[in-house]
Amino acid sequence: EQAAQETARLLSPEGWSVVLSNGLGHADTLAECGLHRSLAATVTYGLCPVSGGAVEQRGSGGQVTVGPIAGGAEFEAAFEASQLLAGIFRSAGLMSEAVEDGAELVWRKATLNAGLNSVAALLRCENGELPTHPSFQLAIEAAREVILVAREAGVDLSKDDPEQLLRDLCRDTATNRCSTLQDLEASRTTEMEWICGAVVRIAEGAGLEVPANRLLAKMVQEAESSCVAV
Repeated sequence: EQAAQETARLLSPEGWSVVLSNGLGHADTLAECGLHRSLAATVTYGLCPVSGGAVEQRGSGGQVTVGPIAGGAEFEAAFEASQLLAGIFRSAGLMSEAVEDGAELVWRKATLNAGLNSVAALLRCENGELPTHPSFQLAIEAAREVILVAREAGVDLSKDDPEQLLRDLCRDTATNRCSTLQDLEASRTTEMEWICGAVVRIAEGAGLEVPANRLLAKMVQEAESSCVAV
């Protein structure tokens, strides 16, 4: 919210705000701060800070995907802005593409984050190790729950195979330590309140049960409290 408020003060009326962040609910935060010309973007590169302020890519795959958060009268302009931004990323050497549905983009990334980030962080393992661990089944179940909740939010991901998507991401970012684990190791607050925690809140409002996400949100919260306290 603080970043959105600052952006609202700095952005010109013709400008577009872009959320490059894991989690759910950011579009609502932007709108509450008066930022209605907004785009969503997700990053599937495995990125890890190294010494000297550099960021190292871990794994062979990844891209930045950009799309309009909502339809409406400005959809065409929003999609053009998404294409422009994707082009800027490509010119900087990043794999990038624009898509028409930013909401679907955000929910699909939340599916992956709910499964991978929470479990890999609790296991303290690299992404590539997760599919070999018995707890990978918990990651798959958490991802499936997100797909069910997404439907209540008007986003249909029923054609997605959460297990295969998780396996592909773990393979492509095999040597990375996910952002949630990096936060725990650095004694920082994690994003889990806006990933599994957000899934739980939305599910409660829709009368759905999401036990895997509820469990993982609680466990990461406890691990976070312990790390931050230290």
